[in-house]
Amino acid sequence: YMPYKLYLNFNFDNPEMEDKNYTFTSNYLNVDDSYSYSYYESKFEFPIEHKNDLISNSWLIDTISYNTINSTLSVHLKPNFESRLIVENGTLTGTKAPMVEEKITDDVKVINSNIFTNAVTSINIPNSVQTIKADAFRNTSKLQKVYYNGTISDWCNIQFENEYANPMYYATEFYIKENNNYVKLSEVIIPEGVKSIGKYQFYGFDNINKIVIPNSVTSIGKNALRACTNINELSIPFVGDKLENPTIFHIGYLFGADTYEYNGKHFPSSIKTLKITNATSLGEGALYNLANLVSVYLNAEITSFGKKSFQASNSLANVYFEGD
Repeated sequence: YMPYKLYLNFNFDNPEMEDKNYTFTSNYLNVDDSYSYSYYESKFEFPIEHKNDLISNSWLIDTISYNTINSTLSVHLKPNFESRLIVENGTLTGTKAPMVEEKITDDVKVINSNIFTNAVTSINIPNSVQTIKADAFRNTSKLQKVYYNGTISDWCNIQFENEYANPMYYATEFYIKENNNYVKLSEVIIPEGVKSIGKYQFYGFDNINKIVIPNSVTSIGKNALRACTNINELSIPFVGDKLENPTIFHIGYLFGADTYEYNGKHFPSSIKTLKITNATSLGEGALYNLANLVSVYLNAEITSFGKKSFQASNSLANVYFEGD
């Protein structure tokens, strides 16, 4: 694979480079991790005035240093991300070479399936991305960090086709840009105005300890919160798939449970406090078998409870009802 940092080393006889132009040719590459191997022939002319002079389709010159003691010239190269990516009509269809630190450019709206490899350990995603196709990150088991150049509201607008479409399937850290700095996310507070949460939206956000979904949200897709294994506080407007005319009534649906009987298997044991803020009813098996849940807060508008709404939630000690 192509490492992130490359150094080209040159030895030559004349150490005086001022006001002179020299051309050196190298087909030898010294890599960061001390492995060396043959590389394409590269020519450089000195003095070089611009750091970003292209030396190939995949690399840009970053820094140049000269050691007068041993007459060695070192050229540090950085990835030329724009030339590496294959983008067709706003869709990222491939890359010319795998990278350890991957960066997607702002012209990408769709990320195709099976784009990335196991070489990737971090990825930067712009807020221009609207759709990520199935299995885009299936082969990225070494992925650790995701950097997102948008807001949580922007993230909620991305459509993920399956669990492997979400880079957090493998990654353990999610960073979001605030005031031109990346901040590691420890809780998800979705702002008012967001109307829907899609399937797999926060799949694998297991570094998050709190999630708040506002009352403006009227639909939530299956598996939206699956594999969020460290949440201890969850606030949702309703239980099920939709606020009006729901077809799904159990909370485990958000975490991958097909029926309420599987609530206990999928609902994170870490969640001790659940807040329901905008529901009119709790359907059959809504909070069935949530064995570790301790406290539930219910909004005043709830007027009915279905069968087995709280059955087998044996650790439930506190139910707070805002109504009269």
